[in-house]
Amino acid sequence: MINNFDVIVVGGGPSGCAAALSASRAGAKVLIIEKNSCLGGMGTSGLVPSWCPVHKELFSPLVLEIFEEGYKSLSITYGDKEEWVPINHESLKLIYERKLLEARCKILFCSNFIDVKGITGKRILRVWTGEKFVEFSAKILIDCTGNASLSKMLGATLIHSKQKQPSTLCFVVGNVNDELYDESALHTNNPQSPIYKIISDNNFPNIRHAHFCSKLIAPGIIAFNAGYIEDIDINDGFSISKGLILGRQMVQEYIVALKKYTKAFNNAVIISTASTLGIRESYRVEGEYILTIDDYNKRNKFYDAVVKNDYFLDIHSKELNENYLRKDNNIENYFKNYKKGEYYEIPLRCLIPKGFEDFLVAGRIISVDEFVQGSIRTMPACLATGEVAGKEAVNRLKYI
Repeated sequence: MINNFDVIVVGGGPSGCAAALSASRAGAKVLIIEKNSCLGGMGTSGLVPSWCPVHKELFSPLVLEIFEEGYKSLSITYGDKEEWVPINHESLKLIYERKLLEARCKILFCSNFIDVKGITGKRILRVWTGEKFVEFSAKILIDCTGNASLSKMLGATLIHSKQKQPSTLCFVVGNVNDELYDESALHTNNPQSPIYKIISDNNFPNIRHAHFCSKLIAPGIIAFNAGYIEDIDINDGFSISKGLILGRQMVQEYIVALKKYTKAFNNAVIISTASTLGIRESYRVEGEYILTIDDYNKRNKFYDAVVKNDYFLDIHSKELNENYLRKDNNIENYFKNYKKGEYYEIPLRCLIPKGFEDFLVAGRIISVDEFVQGSIRTMPACLATGEVAGKEAVNRLKYI
């Protein structure tokens, strides 16, 4: 028996949720398939501490709807409603689920697609649901996997980076003294941050990088996006497993180090480590247009523009980490590349894989170069490209 849908979205991160939501709200029969047990990707199961900046003049009502509900779910007062707003991970899971169910979208958790076959407009996905194989048909497919898994299986052309960015396992710590906690004092950009003492301390052999971001997400609870796990091969399950194991070892070292070098964490305990390894970069899919660093620097606009974005080139690499450690490096200019009101545009062609009519991509795998990928891989941009992919999928149903 084949279950028939107009649109199938593979991947339930922010881009997948937005794609499924926009397509469902437009009247399409939609299925979203997620390999984990919840929606939201790095914003939920990945325990990323905060939203990247959401400058409201740039984003659509759908993106702002999800962002605003996430903001309202916070149990703390947070002043700036656009810059690095904390994430309530459990609430965000429920927000995505409720919105998709209200739109009559079918949600399938803990399932992996194994194969795809068929012809344009009549694709069939074979999915392992944990107990059996099930086949689903769709007129339009949208790849929101983050690793371009569906794109690879369909034979789309993939773009490889010269140097993959390192991964991170985020974590949450509780029983922290709020009065003594100072986010800016801990941050890498502060030359007096304890992270520099920690990476020089031989008692913490797995902490060797200065990447160190944290955020108060609830009273006494701090979420961390810290440390690097390098040389992860996303095509190798043993490599991913090794990364997760190393990440959990690093978290244990971080809590001991924080107690040693900061007073706020004297009585702190680890609440959770992420169930998903934070992979910043894997593959990108070559589309009808490849957005480049030149487009970014020139703030280029396009005739088929669908998304506005102003996030900086957030490229995590050994080279960037070395820049952090150079006192004479003017990192200020790098991180404030765009002034308020400036932005570049993402054309629709970046979401359309070359040579396909019934297939779209969204999220961090859209057609951009390795530099711009550091700007478009964030949650707000992923929501935005996902929404566009969902709308475009419905448009294409008319002639598929």
